[in-house]
Amino acid sequence: MNLRSIKLQNYGLFRGEHVIDLSVRPRKPILLFGGKNGAGKTTLLEALRLCLYGPAALGDRLSYDVYTALLAERIHCSPTLVIQPSFASVSLTFDYADVGRVRLYEVIRSWERATSGRVIETLRVLRDGEELSDLTAEQWQDFVRDLVPPGVSSLFFFDGEKIQHLAEDSADHSELALSVKSLLGTDIVERLHADLNIYKSRIAKATQSGQNSKLEELSQAINEAERNIEQLRAERDTTQSSIDDVRGRISQVEQRIASEGGAFSKNRDSIISRREEAKAKVSTLEQSIRHLCQGILPFAFAPDLCALLRDTIVHEEELKRVASGRELLEQAKSVTIQGLDAFGWVPSESRLSHKTAALVAANIKQLIESSFRQLELPAAKNGRAAVHELSATESRQILHWLQQSLEEIPERLKSLSAELDEAHGSLHKSESLLKRVPADDILAPMISDIQELNRQYGELTNRILTESERIRSEENRLADLRRKLAQSVDHLHQGANQIERAHMISRVQSALDRFRNRMLERKIRDLEQCVTACFNQLARKTDAVKRVSISSKDFAVVLHDRDGNAIPKERLSAGEKQIYAIAMLWALARTSGRPLPVIIDTPLGRLDSDHRKLLVNSYFPFASHQVIVLSTDTEVDKEYFDALRPFVATAYRLDYDMADHFTRIRRGYFFEERNEAHEAKAH
Repeated sequence: MNLRSIKLQNYGLFRGEHVIDLSVRPRKPILLFGGKNGAGKTTLLEALRLCLYGPAALGDRLSYDVYTALLAERIHCSPTLVIQPSFASVSLTFDYADVGRVRLYEVIRSWERATSGRVIETLRVLRDGEELSDLTAEQWQDFVRDLVPPGVSSLFFFDGEKIQHLAEDSADHSELALSVKSLLGTDIVERLHADLNIYKSRIAKATQSGQNSKLEELSQAINEAERNIEQLRAERDTTQSSIDDVRGRISQVEQRIASEGGAFSKNRDSIISRREEAKAKVSTLEQSIRHLCQGILPFAFAPDLCALLRDTIVHEEELKRVASGRELLEQAKSVTIQGLDAFGWVPSESRLSHKTAALVAANIKQLIESSFRQLELPAAKNGRAAVHELSATESRQILHWLQQSLEEIPERLKSLSAELDEAHGSLHKSESLLKRVPADDILAPMISDIQELNRQYGELTNRILTESERIRSEENRLADLRRKLAQSVDHLHQGANQIERAHMISRVQSALDRFRNRMLERKIRDLEQCVTACFNQLARKTDAVKRVSISSKDFAVVLHDRDGNAIPKERLSAGEKQIYAIAMLWALARTSGRPLPVIIDTPLGRLDSDHRKLLVNSYFPFASHQVIVLSTDTEVDKEYFDALRPFVATAYRLDYDMADHFTRIRRGYFFEERNEAHEAKAH
């Protein structure tokens, strides 16, 4: 799998549309994203997972209402916007080898908040530019999950919290167990094992009706425990989202406090005066533009149609003049002939015969007809008939309006727009300066805010610890209930008429256990060797660990030194635990055999300088064919960036605008103030 690009539209901190090129080049596998706390690095990782997995990316088994509510929260919102966005989307484009052929896929997940408040989600999956025709739309999500299973992706898309959990997972080794099971798919085997127990219980119910009540109680207790675990996990995910939100708000308040200064206080009155003047000018100009819009401005947006209408009206005026001229000529001709007829052609005393007089009269009439034909007006141009019935006053008024819409109105609108842009610029500049001016007692409210946020953070942290403990307790109770159910079912089958079938199920379960254990043992042996190699490659003390052993029963990890002595993981330093966790994730990814990109969010926060240097030099350039690193300026600083630069295909910087409340994405990295920005060259 090779990521091509990701497109964000009004997602989280990202306003508008952002298309990020994720392509890499040979020997340059790293895409580096730099951003300070709260700038949107974790939001970017979350957007990628949400695009691929939908509800599964935001928590285990979320209800539809909770999921749509979380989607609504991901739509960008800013107090500086008059009209808030109601639509957001995430689009991911990637190459994937399918049956020996590399295909281009695009997954587009979008959602919109309707006027009723309901959120409507849409998922589209394109392959080589066309929607999947061999699957229905309802099957597209399953298709994407089959391409990149969520359990496997957690080994490739992870953050500092994932590393920390794996590093501190020394008691029950649940994080490692979950990762290995996701890698091997043993959860399917365990599910089949549990389903066979249920099937055995049904056989027992059919043969031992007297024991139904106990089995029913156990089944109900198991269902209740599973529901409780689902609810507790949903509550924990909600708490974690609240913790992330509070942590981001704390970071924002800290940045605001750090940015406050007093150098602008003496100019505060003049800045306020300029701001009010700019506001008044903006209001006046907007009113002028509105007044312009209420008039004939819309005609200016169709100049070709206006010109055509002007020509048509002029043509119709010409038609009217021609028609009037013809009517006058006809009247003159008719009056002339009628007058001649009334005069009479043969007086009584004339010596002309009536025949001759009639011939003379006919010739005179023919001469008159010929003369009037020579005076006839020409026909209208182009032979077009009139389509408008306008008076002369109406025609002159419309022609005047058209002339204005073609010449005066566009120039007036252009002038007003330029003045409005200038006024807005002056207003924004004044407001920006005012935000840097500390108002009376401005620090006291911010300090109060951060104290309150820290209190909330402490309460939420304690709550998530309590919720995790409750989940662990409920999982232990569920395991105990399942064990009791299996024991009860086995007991019932001892005297059942269908004992052979039950024995067959038991043999299948035994075979499944052997298959699972052998598969685990074989894969764990490979994992042990890979973890050893990865740990020694990343550790400061070269060859400090000779061998790593992992128990296939409880996944306990023991490190052995060069003399074969056991080094319990608990004895490692904090930095060595972090290196161990990264080595474990690296080994799990390599052992999986899946060529997926690696995405790492803030991986260096808890490491000392020596371990950071080893990670930068020995892990990032070789973790995968495509490595996306999300870092702060204190993690990958100038020294580490210089070390990574030969392997960086493109560097990006996420800058959060505190005035406008959104994040901008720019090419390049930090250190611009010292003319040391490093930006990868384009392809």
